[in-house]
Amino acid sequence: MRNFKSDFLEAAPELSSFYPYLSGLPPLPNLIARKQETYRNRETLLAAFQRQYQNVPQMEAVSRSLEQLAHPTTFTITTGHQICFGTGPLYVIQKTLTIIRQAEEWTRQNPDYKVVPVFWMASEDHDFAEANHLFLRHDEKILYPGEWKGPVGRKPIGPEIHAVLEQPALQWLKPFYQEGHTWAQAFRLMMHHLFGKYGLLLLDGDDPELKEAFRPVFEDELKQHKVAKLLQANSTRYGEQYPVQAFVREANLFLLEGNHRTPVKPQADGTFLTPDQRVLTLPGDYPAQQFSPSALLRPLYQEWVLPNLAYSGGWAELAYWMQCGDLFKHYQVPSPALIPRYTATLIPEEVANAVPDYRHDPDDLEKTLLESIWPTGPWKDQTALLLENLQNLEEMIQQVDHSLIRTLEGEKHKLQSFLLEQFPKKIRKQLKNRHADKFKPIETLRNWQSPGGELQERVLNISAFPLPPAELIDFLYRYQGLYPGKPVMILLK
Repeated sequence: MRNFKSDFLEAAPELSSFYPYLSGLPPLPNLIARKQETYRNRETLLAAFQRQYQNVPQMEAVSRSLEQLAHPTTFTITTGHQICFGTGPLYVIQKTLTIIRQAEEWTRQNPDYKVVPVFWMASEDHDFAEANHLFLRHDEKILYPGEWKGPVGRKPIGPEIHAVLEQPALQWLKPFYQEGHTWAQAFRLMMHHLFGKYGLLLLDGDDPELKEAFRPVFEDELKQHKVAKLLQANSTRYGEQYPVQAFVREANLFLLEGNHRTPVKPQADGTFLTPDQRVLTLPGDYPAQQFSPSALLRPLYQEWVLPNLAYSGGWAELAYWMQCGDLFKHYQVPSPALIPRYTATLIPEEVANAVPDYRHDPDDLEKTLLESIWPTGPWKDQTALLLENLQNLEEMIQQVDHSLIRTLEGEKHKLQSFLLEQFPKKIRKQLKNRHADKFKPIETLRNWQSPGGELQERVLNISAFPLPPAELIDFLYRYQGLYPGKPVMILLK
């Protein structure tokens, strides 16, 4: 299998049938010209924003973004994520900053146009177990109690939130995660607080008028399974060269009933079957707002309702856009440019002070320290001498019976493994215990660089860092070393 990330960065021709902009980020006027030919939903979009921002505190930069969006010369750049607790993992912050800074750069370079950053709130995702927690350390998981089977954005926040937010590091969330709010409302207020000053707009796709605009695609999927056929054909071709990122459903829609999001399975007679064996005739009397797109249909929905030019996400996220090419072509919706998000590992100053070589791999730092405490050279020399003596024994045994040599060689291999691998591990363990004060800073660095053995950005919440979240975001916004797709390590002073 080919590697999607490598091929994307190297503009490999194998990707050309799945993504049209391999030569790099296209000039803004070129992207705009493609979008202007097809986009028809600006008034519907503006009305949706007006509804969704009714109870949100005003910010000058947000008001300016909304005013600009009313003009036909204003377009959007987008990222998105499911509704999660307290911003979720750090990469949610990084992808949001990516679109904010790219929007500003495009607008500076092209004064005849405006580009507004939009965060797509995937509030209809229904895997609560993915959204109900955050990590302050790899071994400190803050969990919102209880279960929820429906769209996470519709979940009401109950009195249990008070106990959850007693953590000192989470006090800043109290104005947003209040009893009576839904998760979508809390997430919007929190992100508005953090990013509103940069003009970020938050759009919830669970909106009746936006879905009504998308009704033709819903009906195509319900009546002809058109979306499934296009996605399956595209995914099959893609899967011949790359790992397929997302599963193609028989019907790429869910039915929203109350607080439940139910997948529907098409039957031969034109009806649909739910997991609890109810037979549905669709679309019937169901309004468009009761349908929810699958993960693979969401990109088309997003591009349908937004004057969007580019989407930014992680590599796994961008890979599933490769499965959607036939869908965009069929509905004559321009595929957006794809921008790898920022990716940064953040190291607090006190951690770096304890380990000046904080940019290095902790495993390498640990090996260097161990070598300084207990040089391995003499041990290896003595082991080599011992094994050489065994070679002399082998010659003596050969004079007795050649068949015994194999037995001696087997024991020699066991001894070599013991002396060079197994026993040195025990020695290193004892040394680390005896010199714990020297090794502890390296272990602390490891827990910041790769908590629990994972990338920091996929585990830690922004609340884990010593700077207040709004200050940390402002620091990262101004940091000049962030570039799309280029991992960096940043010292937090």
